[in-house]
Amino acid sequence: GRVGEPRGARSLLPLLEDKSKYMRALTVRALAEIASERARKPLEELIKKEKEPMVVADARKALKAIDDAAYTMKMDMDLLMEELAAGK
Repeated sequence: GRVGEPRGARSLLPLLEDKSKYMRALTVRALAEIASERARKPLEELIKKEKEPMVVADARKALKAIDDAAYTMKMDMDLLMEELAAGK
């Protein structure tokens, strides 16, 4: 997750089903660092069925990180489009 490679999300997703609550929590934290949109639906599904409060809290933080990354990307794109329109 610390590498930040979005393609890494795909290999982490199966670990959301791990028997260990610690492994699930670490996986969720790694997905938060990657902040890939690909993890949104699996994290939302995890929140619905997860019994461990620690994992649920981390999953909610991961979804927030994904939302923040999407918002930042949108703002960057809007700015770029404005600059292109202005001929900069």
